[in-house]
Amino acid sequence: MATPAPDALSPAAIAAANPNPLSTPVPSTSSPFVDAVVGGGNRRSGLSSWVSNLPVIRSLPSLDLPNPGKYEDYNRESRDITSGYDFFDGAKIDITRSLSEQFGVTHSFALGGSDNRGGGSYGFSTNVMSANKKNIIAGRFEGEGKVMARLISHALPNTTLSAQALITQQDNPQAQPSGITAEVEYRGASWVSSLKLERFSVLEASFMQSISRHAALGFSLVHIPYQGLSGFSWAARFIGSPIVKENIPVEPGQPQIKVPRWVATAALSPFTPFTAAFTWNTKTPVTFATDFSVVPKMEEPEHISMTSVWSAGAIWEHRTSRIKARVDSNAHIGAVVEEQLNQIMLMTFSGDLDHYNQKYRFGLGVTFQL
Repeated sequence: MATPAPDALSPAAIAAANPNPLSTPVPSTSSPFVDAVVGGGNRRSGLSSWVSNLPVIRSLPSLDLPNPGKYEDYNRESRDITSGYDFFDGAKIDITRSLSEQFGVTHSFALGGSDNRGGGSYGFSTNVMSANKKNIIAGRFEGEGKVMARLISHALPNTTLSAQALITQQDNPQAQPSGITAEVEYRGASWVSSLKLERFSVLEASFMQSISRHAALGFSLVHIPYQGLSGFSWAARFIGSPIVKENIPVEPGQPQIKVPRWVATAALSPFTPFTAAFTWNTKTPVTFATDFSVVPKMEEPEHISMTSVWSAGAIWEHRTSRIKARVDSNAHIGAVVEEQLNQIMLMTFSGDLDHYNQKYRFGLGVTFQL
């Protein structure tokens, strides 16, 4: 489906600036140590070429392992379907203008809705990309005094440097606190490692490694120095054989884009003791997903019990339209419908019903790309 250019700080814009090869096999070695010795990736020095031509090295089988993506994206397929991040209420209008190939602006207007406390709001976003498309700077200002900025750089080989700054009003208890987040990510042929510092108070290191063409394992370590707290979590990711989706258009002469038939993930962490998810891709435009989590629940002071939550959803994508529906164990039922009316106009309808609390939300959005 052809869609207008996304907001500068939206997940789609950030993903476009930070490409993530998910399933394309790349000839590789099996670990960062061997990658460093024999020159993993596309960098071939004289030493790495000499080492790779040694008889003992040439006799090793080629694993052709795919890049598994970042640790925090291990369940990206199911999360995009079962989460409700794209639901909204009220009315909104986004006007995007590409002034050049490297510079664009977006004006955002919103009326009503729970985020605006029944009133209106205005936001202005801009993004600048370097001529070599290796660096992007994005910023956003909102009328209530919220300022965001993000920098993404691919200047170094196989390395992504990113930084994000947020400034909010201190008198708003519901606002996300101000601070700076910095991250360094390095991609090997079959692995990804990252180091993140959030607001100079939370340090996180993660690593994800493909162990076969259909499986990957990873871990994450979080440390909060001023509280003296640390947490260790791990995740496993399994994918099925690739299939061709009928709804993904390709340019004439280009190969068909393939996606895994299914994706199964599981994770253990001190914050959410157990999480599992499953995504099923069909050859038709429909994709199904479900997830299950065991989470702590505070029943009485100093007494915590465990409870389970689940959600399920489906997404239908066509060339000019997209429908997403989800339901969860808290009796939330929601749907989002997008329709590309023409090359410059996109209509979005959103609805969310909360049966337990007898509440509902409905939204209408229009996006213009000029």
